[in-house]
Amino acid sequence: MATFLRLAFLAPGLAFAFASAPAEVVPALRAEAAALIRRFQEAKALEDPLYRQLQELANGSAEGEHAGITEEKEIDAEEEEEEFTPVDVGCSWTLMGSLFFTMVMFYFVNYPDFDIKRYTWSIITTTISVFTAVLTFQAVDAVVLRFIVTPILHKFPVEVQDYAKPAVGFLIFLIWYAVALFAIAMAASLFKTSDPSWKGHDWVILDDALRGDHGEAVERQQLLQGCRSKGIAEVEGVEVFVSSRPTVKEKFERRTKCWAMLYAHMSAFAMISAGGDLQNAKPFVTNPAFSWLAIGLCVLFLLLVFSITAIKYTQLEETEAGRLFVEESRDAEDDVFCVAISFLVVQSARFTITGVLPSKLGLYHELALESHQSLALYGVGVLLAVLMTICALTLPRSRGKDLVVGCCSMGFAWAFLFATRCLFDSWPLLQKHNISPVTIEGRVLLAMTLSLFTCGFIIVLDKVEDALREDGEDKLYKLVKNIITALSILVGFTWEHTFDGCVEAISSLWEDALGVKLILTFLITLVVIPAWRKYILAKVVEIEKLDRERKEAARHESSRFSQETSSEEEATARLLC
Repeated sequence: MATFLRLAFLAPGLAFAFASAPAEVVPALRAEAAALIRRFQEAKALEDPLYRQLQELANGSAEGEHAGITEEKEIDAEEEEEEFTPVDVGCSWTLMGSLFFTMVMFYFVNYPDFDIKRYTWSIITTTISVFTAVLTFQAVDAVVLRFIVTPILHKFPVEVQDYAKPAVGFLIFLIWYAVALFAIAMAASLFKTSDPSWKGHDWVILDDALRGDHGEAVERQQLLQGCRSKGIAEVEGVEVFVSSRPTVKEKFERRTKCWAMLYAHMSAFAMISAGGDLQNAKPFVTNPAFSWLAIGLCVLFLLLVFSITAIKYTQLEETEAGRLFVEESRDAEDDVFCVAISFLVVQSARFTITGVLPSKLGLYHELALESHQSLALYGVGVLLAVLMTICALTLPRSRGKDLVVGCCSMGFAWAFLFATRCLFDSWPLLQKHNISPVTIEGRVLLAMTLSLFTCGFIIVLDKVEDALREDGEDKLYKLVKNIITALSILVGFTWEHTFDGCVEAISSLWEDALGVKLILTFLITLVVIPAWRKYILAKVVEIEKLDRERKEAARHESSRFSQETSSEEEATARLLC
């Protein structure tokens, strides 16, 4: 009886141990359960519920252990057999590439060499301007075509539509151009009755860009030490470097440059659209030679428009606001001319190579046409680069020279862009993984590749510029600047093409794709433009000012050295006499 009572107390405890014990001690508990079962058998209590409970625990633990082992094997097999989808692979490559690309940008914007830093910031600001402007233009252009142009064109016979479409395109360009001039005039305060006072100077904080109040004005009573342009002020108990700067004038200049760049690029792509419509109309679409004739007509049209506005410019240069408006407007006109004409030139070159004129966006609908023209387009780019160098060195200084050199430099960029896209289209490795510039993965890869190429290329340009500065070649120095601008257009357009594809992909999830595209475009511009204007463009303006100061100081030092040398030579000559 005593043995039975002990078993009655031990069995529930063992049952609890089975329920809470980890897997590694289960074999020991099973052995203990077997020993208790034998003692029940010796006590001849086989019908007791505790005996049956012990048997169930012993058998259940074995089955549970076997089930646990089987489940672990199944989980291991599932882990071994797990496969990643193409979307997973694409996201992984994009994430790794974005991290690498971002870190490279940090290296270049903080590069020890001032010129490389200046080039990098210049490319970044132009890239953002092109990206934002083209994205906005395409969204607005889609609305105009859908609700205004297409219904009007459908009222004409089919034979007339081929000629009416280019005319409408040129009219749209004139509207964009007029809006650009109006925006530049508003930014420069041209319509104010009194000329804005830009002669006042304020002391602003120049300690470093890490301060949140960097660039803000300080009170004169905070100035501890100062001279004509530099000084030290106390701000919140901390001594910081300050500088006397025309803050009002810089504000107007920065604001005017911002809207001039944006609307210039919008107008440029409006002109590209109009010129593309002209090239795709009869008889220009029938023969490559006729497409070159269409470019000549576009050149004459732009020169006529610019000559009309030039008459008004001469009447506006009497005031500070007028001079700022004229300067930025002429720069905008140069950008419009160079971007549009260079694009149309490369389009005709591709037409000459393949015998088929690309679409207005420079796309072919057949892969075979893309695969065999990459080397020829690279050759066109090299030819334009050589022509650009010759014109920069031989032509006299004039606005016509600037337009020719600008067209050649940007033509080099367009040719390089389309040649690289053709190379990506015909690359077997990318074809194997269904990656091409048509897909989002291909666009991101192309944009990152060209961006990294540009980063490497500016290092080479810096070495060239350093050598030219020693030789005093101002013409080639300006040539380097044109190349930087062309590379900025190249990078900006590739990233715009990438983001445009992203916007279209997201918009396709809704029935009203155009409305969603407009909303996304508005949100992107709402976020990008203020940050670009306040931080990036301001940084570029400041760097350009420092660059001008460095050049003036170098020229002054060179002039002083020449005067000292000539004085020493004269003194030596007098002594010899």
